[in-house]
Amino acid sequence: MKWGFRKGDHGAIAQNLTTLWYLRGFESAWFPIPVIVLFYEAQGLSLSQAVLLKAILSAAIFVGEVPSGYFADRFGRKQALVLGAFLWLVGWLIYCTQGSFSWFAIAEILAGLGGSFVSGADSAIAYDSLLCLDQAKRYGAWEGKGVAIMGITEAICGLVGAWVAQWDLRYPFYLQTLCIAAYLLFALTLREPPRQQVKTSGWRPLLQDIRHLFQTRRSLRWLLLFSAALSCGSFLVVWVSQEYLVIRGLSVAQLGWAWLLFHGAMAVVSWQVETLVRWFTYKKLFALLPGLMAIAYVAMGLVGNLWGILLIVTVYLVRGCNTPLVLSYLNDRVPSSLRATLISLNSFAFRLLFILLAAIANGATALWGLNGGLIIVGLVVGATAFYGYWKLRPSL
Repeated sequence: MKWGFRKGDHGAIAQNLTTLWYLRGFESAWFPIPVIVLFYEAQGLSLSQAVLLKAILSAAIFVGEVPSGYFADRFGRKQALVLGAFLWLVGWLIYCTQGSFSWFAIAEILAGLGGSFVSGADSAIAYDSLLCLDQAKRYGAWEGKGVAIMGITEAICGLVGAWVAQWDLRYPFYLQTLCIAAYLLFALTLREPPRQQVKTSGWRPLLQDIRHLFQTRRSLRWLLLFSAALSCGSFLVVWVSQEYLVIRGLSVAQLGWAWLLFHGAMAVVSWQVETLVRWFTYKKLFALLPGLMAIAYVAMGLVGNLWGILLIVTVYLVRGCNTPLVLSYLNDRVPSSLRATLISLNSFAFRLLFILLAAIANGATALWGLNGGLIIVGLVVGATAFYGYWKLRPSL
């Protein structure tokens, strides 16, 4: 029994694990992504304004990450998920009904803040649910299946979104809004598992607790560096792969099928991450990922034909392993009272590092073109992630 967990609560807590998988699916139903730039242009926005909107989204997530994690730890992970879903829903309703840059900027801020409340809270409530059921060792496999569900959903919804957009570019946003509404309803059915309560209130005690945790468990700081570097490489490829493949001969109509291939590969490896751990062990698998990421990016810059699509698949395979491995390690080593905060801090580190990587990538691309930029990104991401692994290695 954990922290007052009653045997009669077993069924309700166990149901959380299935409900959270549904939430992962609704969260990843990105119907508008394949056509979102076309939608912006149809509303009279320029490409630079479209990019600026995504910068506003990233800034909102960046600002909200740690405060939202603290909110989840102090007031409840279910409350954080419900609040995040509500903000998200309002943002998408704006997209369904408005058509100006100003309104879209407000929508991106709301969506970013909503996403920050969701980030960390879902993984924290999943781990604490497993902990209450004395099944914490299952978390890595659970998270792997969650990432797989996200990959499959994103791939299928991307195809559907591109298809319905033939009739109206706003239709994908209607579908996305329905999924976020379903997310909100399912989040309301969650049962908050018993957990350690936050003993202090306010930012100063929280920062002291985090500082103490990093002092006593130094490996966590290197875990965040390792995770952030690989996440940067995984995130960047989403945006560069479209131009990369079109330059190498893929038609715009075929990009949806490439999207399906990438996320399908990610889903397969995520689903089998527990098997990969048995084959390679944690230490070898952690060592393998930075090398694969670096080789994939450098080779993408050198390969001038469509065989480069296999290299993009490799990046997605790394992405499929990174999240379940890192969150499993992190959850095993942090107290329940700080779990959502630390998971949000992991995402915060990724956003911070990506700002630096984006500047490096833009500078390298300006000097040496897309191929040169890919090579530089591969070297930087690979070296940073491997350094994080090397410092983390003794604790694996």
